[in-house]
Amino acid sequence: MTATLPPDLSATVRTRRSAPACTPVPDAINSTLGRKPFNEAYLRLDGWRRVSSAAQFDAVAEPTWTASLADVVRRRAASQQPAPSAIPGILTEIVGHWVEATDQHGVWWDAAAWRDGLAGTPLVGAVERVADGLTLLSDRTLITREHVFSVRDRPIDLFVASMAWGYGLSGYGWYRTRALFGRDGSAQIPRLVGELQESAGSPERTWTVLRGSQGLRGLGPAFGTKIAYFAGYDRTEGCGPLIADRWTAWSFWALAGSWDIRASADLYRRYVETATSWAAEVGVRSDDLERALFVAGPHVLRTWRALKSGR
Repeated sequence: MTATLPPDLSATVRTRRSAPACTPVPDAINSTLGRKPFNEAYLRLDGWRRVSSAAQFDAVAEPTWTASLADVVRRRAASQQPAPSAIPGILTEIVGHWVEATDQHGVWWDAAAWRDGLAGTPLVGAVERVADGLTLLSDRTLITREHVFSVRDRPIDLFVASMAWGYGLSGYGWYRTRALFGRDGSAQIPRLVGELQESAGSPERTWTVLRGSQGLRGLGPAFGTKIAYFAGYDRTEGCGPLIADRWTAWSFWALAGSWDIRASADLYRRYVETATSWAAEVGVRSDDLERALFVAGPHVLRTWRALKSGR
């Protein structure tokens, strides 16, 4: 089967930049070295091995799997199939770099800014409840996947927690959350969450719920699938809806040859089913696989850009 290629680079660059929960090494952290003190906690949040000095960081900043991944991207761009062993090998190595389990995969969130921005709306109470008991460092709150899962039986809280985890420290997160909530959020979001939980066993039904009349106006695939994941994922069985965002889309193209998992129910189904199969092969949960694809995504795009520019 001939792999579907991503759009031209110019179209990709024009796409609104999503705000990833954690940006993998080295892209974000390299830009901070020399401008900020070395930050061990930042590295740990991004899923990399604990290091205690900039020298140790230099030794792990470019993991060996990036070279294998770059080769896969070059092959995909040339409509060639990667070596059969390349995909599980890359995914296994990415997972092997993590310090914390995926449930503990966290991001920093400015809960105080959200309280101020959402003052006077029904969401401010949800912000208070979601932030209650979370780790606080200076003016930042650490919110993990585990914590978002813990409020899944409270739909409005789940909505706020999913958005907070997705936007992290992005300055416009609370504004977008308020806009999505709109006038009818108090009634519409519980219905949406309930339908997502009922459809959790079928990726196509999940997609239909998100894109149909039940969905929220303006809620795109990246954040819609976050809500679906936190509402319906079965952590005991290791299966259910998975997050489909910019980075997982790029990685899935590189590893599976399909672009774009955010475009249709069929492509989303193929992504969830393939990730679940890869997870079984690697010996992890399917959301571990989604997280690995998220980590690999910026490296895929970087290689693709280099190829398109002739470097």
